[in-house]
Amino acid sequence: MSLRINAANLILEVRSDFDDLYFIEIFDDKTFSVQSVDGNVLSKEDMEAAVAGFSQAVLLSESTDDLMSRLHALTNHIVWYQVSGAIS
Repeated sequence: MSLRINAANLILEVRSDFDDLYFIEIFDDKTFSVQSVDGNVLSKEDMEAAVAGFSQAVLLSESTDDLMSRLHALTNHIVWYQVSGAIS
């Protein structure tokens, strides 16, 4: 089964020692770009440091709900998210 991501955009708030807000764009080939609320571009490694397993969750997800389920399984620090577009 091939996964098609249709311009999915994700805003993710992660709370651990302090609040982090990430703007994430997921592309057709399951790559992604991340920008923090202060405008800094984050690398794949930066996101892995924030949420260990993030890249693998994106790669393996079969739907938007599946992605969020996988991310919630990785950390209990996700306190809010908003998705526009869809992973299908």
